[in-house]
Amino acid sequence: MLKLTTVFLCIVAIMLCVSGNTEGQESGLEGSVVARQKCASCHAFEPLHLDWAELARTQGPDLSYSGTKFNPDWLVQWLQFPDPIRPAGYLPFRHTISTPSGDQVITEALPKHIAVTGSEAQAIVSYLLTLKREMNPFPQPNGASPIDGEVHFNKLLPCAGCHRSAGHAGGVSGPDLSDAKRRLDPSWLASFASDPTYWSQGLMPKASLRAEQLAAIRDYLMRSPDPRPATGPTTHPVKSQFTTTASTVGTNIAPGHPAELYQILCSQCHGITGNGKGINAPFLFVAPRNHASFDEMSKLTDDRIFAAIKFGGSAVGKSALMPAWGAVLKDSDIQSLVEYLRQLSGTQAVTTSGVETRGY
Repeated sequence: MLKLTTVFLCIVAIMLCVSGNTEGQESGLEGSVVARQKCASCHAFEPLHLDWAELARTQGPDLSYSGTKFNPDWLVQWLQFPDPIRPAGYLPFRHTISTPSGDQVITEALPKHIAVTGSEAQAIVSYLLTLKREMNPFPQPNGASPIDGEVHFNKLLPCAGCHRSAGHAGGVSGPDLSDAKRRLDPSWLASFASDPTYWSQGLMPKASLRAEQLAAIRDYLMRSPDPRPATGPTTHPVKSQFTTTASTVGTNIAPGHPAELYQILCSQCHGITGNGKGINAPFLFVAPRNHASFDEMSKLTDDRIFAAIKFGGSAVGKSALMPAWGAVLKDSDIQSLVEYLRQLSGTQAVTTSGVETRGY
């Protein structure tokens, strides 16, 4: 009798385990289905390996490492009540026009993220949390960093040229980091800052940061968000009659043309027409170079332009606000940009470098 009871209990236990596993699988399947129904039209759930022409036509960043990146509580809340994370939208050139006073973001043209119900948000997040990626190795500090992360982020490095942080006005082309503490995992943030190219394709350059710099920037961004609004504008509202113009920016560029690459990576600072008046320019303490200027560009050799793009402004004696794109772009891509800048400025390659006094 005892043996029969034991066997019966074992069978029940096995059935409960199978039932629990099935329930978990069904829950995960439901989250996957809801996520793909609601999100797949704009986002990918697998890492993207696209050429620039394909990347230019994506509608949102990939979500393939959401479980490593996001705070799940924030994500559940945000999906129900989404507010803009990127002040100028994803791939800002799509929502920007050139005006005499500088490029302006057409706020009316910015796509609005869909809102989902609480149960849908829970299901989506349960699935997104399964999308994890192993952290890339990055230098770890030995102790508390004596470096001022706020100064580094806003003054010494190009970060504030594209991003806002708590209490500071900053560029509008990148995600607003004022609420990084609520939104992001701190370890992921340091990992991403160390090597953005490991996590996402092409939209953020890789800076060479020491361990103490990474720690200082991470700790600065992970402070409690400042409730006060940043000084200065975050976007430049424009009358709605410009919306049609804004929505067609870049659509007349042939796929794969270097002008498309310029719009994706360069126009935020240098302007969609190359005039140095991009949407981030008001937040930079050194004016971006006017790539459409014959006078400015005729002073530069092709080698110097190539070096500035690949190694950054400091490599050619100019501002560190010009980041190095060498980890993102192939040499052939950089060469195509050099040739495009010659077309844009109406200049030819020069053999000697002239005196430079402006821009980066």
